[in-house]
Amino acid sequence: MEDFELCISLDSNGRTNFNASCSTPATNEEEQPPRTFWIPSNGAPRCALERMALDVFQHHVPEDSPASQRIDSSTSGAEWWVQVRPSTPKSGRYAMLVGDNDADDVMAGISFHWDKDEELRIHTGMFIHPHISTVTYLTDIGAPTLVIDKRVDYVTGAPIADNAEAGGGAASVVITHNGFCSWPKSGKHLSFDGRFLHAAPSDFMEEGIFEKQCQVPDGTKDADLKSVQRYHRRITFLVNVWINHRPIGVNPFPETMLDKLSKCDLNEESIFRDCRPCEEIEESVIDDAKDGQKFTWPVGGCSSTDNLKLYAPLTTIRNQMKTGGNISMKWEATNGGLLSIGSTDDESIEGNKRQKHA
Repeated sequence: MEDFELCISLDSNGRTNFNASCSTPATNEEEQPPRTFWIPSNGAPRCALERMALDVFQHHVPEDSPASQRIDSSTSGAEWWVQVRPSTPKSGRYAMLVGDNDADDVMAGISFHWDKDEELRIHTGMFIHPHISTVTYLTDIGAPTLVIDKRVDYVTGAPIADNAEAGGGAASVVITHNGFCSWPKSGKHLSFDGRFLHAAPSDFMEEGIFEKQCQVPDGTKDADLKSVQRYHRRITFLVNVWINHRPIGVNPFPETMLDKLSKCDLNEESIFRDCRPCEEIEESVIDDAKDGQKFTWPVGGCSSTDNLKLYAPLTTIRNQMKTGGNISMKWEATNGGLLSIGSTDDESIEGNKRQKHA
């Protein structure tokens, strides 16, 4: 698999069906479901979202692939969940990481993190990642996904030092990092190495744009208001592809809540039946601070003191927003000076809001 892969997968009918499921809220606080859900690689889907999750798994692990021959179906499958922005504070996959002062930030972006077996990390400190992480966009709204090839030590959870990744020692060495920025485009499917750092930084959007995108058009009838509001949010369907490891505590969607989701049509073809590669990708090389604007973001949960610091080609990134475009980025600098992760120090965070997981 390439480090980053894009395709356009869903037709308009498929997007409407899945949007309806993704936007269906629980009726009261007691009915709020768990954060992520599981369907085994050989499972029978019970709803449209489980069907979609299995389609994603089978797209990346085809039955005739070498990987499929080594699969233990009892521990291989798709971990899936939905992210909606604006979201309700204290809701979603990482609600336990949201502080009392983070309500505004949780509405727009998704902070930098690594996908992993969350319960295993809590109990042992180890980072076990999915084989592949994926994002399927169901609307054209909101912040882009930014993926960077920064990894962590799976035992300690500490970011791997640049010199270690480059195979160098204490002497100066040119550090190269690759990244990919994908703006939401309805039907687009993004996949990447499950070990990579990623986020949806709202700082890449011009101030006030997200609020305008979420506005319901004037003249909307009261009877249609709730339905229209559903489609004026950033809605993404997330699937982590796990092979021979099932994350602890991730279970199938509750049977008692299946009636709130769209039904599964077993006769439908895969959502990837007409998929095609995204061919238009802007390329940007950042080898000097003048090539980008400096950003500083917190990485990980509330207990983390690490910050990601990087120079991003903001104008190039924003120019791709209206078309749902994509930017491939490469950072090249001595000792990684243009992209690094380090502990919090006295340097202020330059106008970038803390965005918590949700």
